[in-house]
Amino acid sequence: MKNLYNEEYLRLYQELLSEVKEMENDGATAVQFCCCGKDFNSNPKKRLMVVGRAINGWDNNVNKCIESEMFSAANPDIVKYIIDTYGSTSAFWRITRSVVESLGLAGVDDWYDNLAWNNLYKIGPSGGGNPKERLCQAQFKLCNKILKHEINTLQPEYILFITGWWFNPFVSGVYNKKLEVAPDDKMPFKITPNLVEGSIVIGAGTIELDRHTSKVVLCHRPEKRAGGEEKSKNEIIEAFDSLK
Repeated sequence: MKNLYNEEYLRLYQELLSEVKEMENDGATAVQFCCCGKDFNSNPKKRLMVVGRAINGWDNNVNKCIESEMFSAANPDIVKYIIDTYGSTSAFWRITRSVVESLGLAGVDDWYDNLAWNNLYKIGPSGGGNPKERLCQAQFKLCNKILKHEINTLQPEYILFITGWWFNPFVSGVYNKKLEVAPDDKMPFKITPNLVEGSIVIGAGTIELDRHTSKVVLCHRPEKRAGGEEKSKNEIIEAFDSLK
């Protein structure tokens, strides 16, 4: 596995910031890099990448040195900080922990040691909340490239997208019938839709990049799902089990 935090990753983020620069007056924004637990690199068969929609509140760092922000994200203590801060209060992280433990992916010291965390959209309001339509459109093509680069470089064994229908453009390669990614940038996902009505799981399948295949489950956000978190957790685990 190659090092994620390299010149190519930095270049993609520099392009991303260039695309959204004209929107600086829309309010304080935050940029987020993928973060990995301390043992992610050393346990290929236990790697789980969990992907959310967008950063929900972060330091107003979009005008800071992007290189230093990238190297800060490379510190595995970032993952520990996120889990220590939000792990018990966030349904996103409680579901993730249950999946990690049920699939036997927990680290030696802590359950998140083999975890990588990122988001579909890399720039969002620093004060919290999801990016609005205008900001999503401005960054979609670069975020698609960045996500593909992250998956290709990190080669996770499992990927859990807790994104709901926000994931659609990244499957189709088309945002709002207006913005279409280049053919070479299209994600080679093979997702089979889940036809069980009311399930948190939208679909499951694989993505193959650089001759590495990752098992993929796409699901809705767990908040207020019918049956609660326990049912949601079980449905996600069953979806991953079906891919074995």
